[in-house]
Amino acid sequence: MPFAPLPGPFLDEAGALASRPHTVLELGCGGGGLTGILRRLGLQVVALDRVRPLPQGEAALLGDALAPPVRTGACDLVVAANLLRHLAARRRIRDVLAPWTGLLRPGAALYLFEDAPRPARGPAGNYGRLHGLLHRLDPATRGPLLEVAPCLEAARELGLRADSGQWTNTWPVDPAAVLAMLRSGRPRVGGEVDDLIAGIEREGIVCGPAWWMRARQDETLTGSAAR
Repeated sequence: MPFAPLPGPFLDEAGALASRPHTVLELGCGGGGLTGILRRLGLQVVALDRVRPLPQGEAALLGDALAPPVRTGACDLVVAANLLRHLAARRRIRDVLAPWTGLLRPGAALYLFEDAPRPARGPAGNYGRLHGLLHRLDPATRGPLLEVAPCLEAARELGLRADSGQWTNTWPVDPAAVLAMLRSGRPRVGGEVDDLIAGIEREGIVCGPAWWMRARQDETLTGSAAR
């Protein structure tokens, strides 16, 4: 699911980057919804995913986000949106972040965008309940909504400077498509699924709260190591 609007700190950094030659890597691009948003900001995006079809018309790579086929230190910006929680379902967060930070040039940043956990009711709660249900159905490949705190801790364990913030994702969700999926029999209708269908029919469904995290190499630590 793409994010819109993108958070202010990211937009500021993207605007400065767009004025000079650069490379942005988007990990786990999926159908390219966020890719298009990034490119409209003037960013030169290489979109990576492990399944086809990849976004059309620009640079794209078929590959695994856990081992990106990209040269070390080649990127001015690395972006991963609603990807970390799925990859961290079966491994430590720091083990996911480590290869990503290795792609960064000096001074470059890794940005994570993730849907935040939220109360169980209301339109945003229905979105959270939907993803909780999908996680329970496929826990090996779909992670639950993730808090930012363990991600900040993992970044700092890797010797990174990291900060974060929260905002509201207003990207539209198609309730008809969600209801059609819930009524399709996969997941099986009944119980929790019926309750979620009733909640969406009554209240709607929206993306709602999200968080961003930015991480860079700590130049103080790397400089000390060099000395």
